[in-house]
Amino acid sequence: MDIQSNQEYQDWLKALKAKVSVARVKAALAANKELIHFYFDLGRMISEQQMKGAWGDKLLEQLSRDLGSAFPEMKGFSVTNLKYCRQFYRFYQSEMPMRINSHTGG
Repeated sequence: MDIQSNQEYQDWLKALKAKVSVARVKAALAANKELIHFYFDLGRMISEQQMKGAWGDKLLEQLSRDLGSAFPEMKGFSVTNLKYCRQFYRFYQSEMPMRINSHTGG
């Protein structure tokens, strides 16, 4: 008997494909959530360093070069994107910890 033409197999395969699709979506959403948290934290760290004032305006340029060199496979470490991370943090800094805690149960 040809397993591929078996209706029970086809039904089982369909259910399995649905599970794979759901798992892929969940993984993508989890990855996006982690990236949002990372970019928020990166913005916080940049803001804190800039408030100290020790490195001045050169911080973003140097950080962009260093992170780009350390992680060449990743995008998002341009000076412009680092500024966006900083803006993201500054805009949501009073609101984000409450959102993070409400989603993590903390």
